[in-house]
Amino acid sequence: MFDPSIKKEIVKEYQKVLYPERMYQEHFLNDHIISARKDAMNFIRSCLIKNKNVRPTSEELKNMPFVKNSPSRRRREAQIRRLLKHVPTIHEERFDHPNLQEPPNTIPAEQVRLDEFNQMYHEALMTNHHIESRRLETEKKQKIDELNVLIAKIDSLKETEKELDNRIAQKTEKEEDLEEIKNEIALEADKSITINNASVEVFEIDNLQENGLTSKLDEK
Repeated sequence: MFDPSIKKEIVKEYQKVLYPERMYQEHFLNDHIISARKDAMNFIRSCLIKNKNVRPTSEELKNMPFVKNSPSRRRREAQIRRLLKHVPTIHEERFDHPNLQEPPNTIPAEQVRLDEFNQMYHEALMTNHHIESRRLETEKKQKIDELNVLIAKIDSLKETEKELDNRIAQKTEKEEDLEEIKNEIALEADKSITINNASVEVFEIDNLQENGLTSKLDEK
């Protein structure tokens, strides 16, 4: 017989599959956003160093996650400009040259609202997270497909079980009908035997009466 508890287990599996992407996003953002801010700001500071031997190359700048994963050049430039606004006052490194006496330049930082700062890093992190989200979505779809196949098999077994029950019921009904017919035949046979016995008795009585009359006629 089909066990109803199997369906409860299937529902639990569906519930496990439905929310992994949301849980991963929350975990990913909470664990990495602080360190990502610090790394990005330190990198921007190093890009502003005057000494080209110490300053990161343009290729290294292009390979930063928030730059590399930007969908367009305009978007990359906008992200860099926004980062520059958030960098605190930075003193450029002077060349080690005895004749170089110009004072260090400074880049003033503007006070920007915290939600704009968070929005910038959120976009960068979500871009990096896109591939992982697609992978989780694919795994979720595969699990759902597997569960659907399992449900289809269970439904097929239930239909097969139902057909067997119907066949057994039909067979039982036919056996009951056959038994009833046998009983009716036996009853009719008993009636026929009773009628035949009665006919024989009547016939014997008639013979006795006929024989008696014949004897009387012979005596006269």
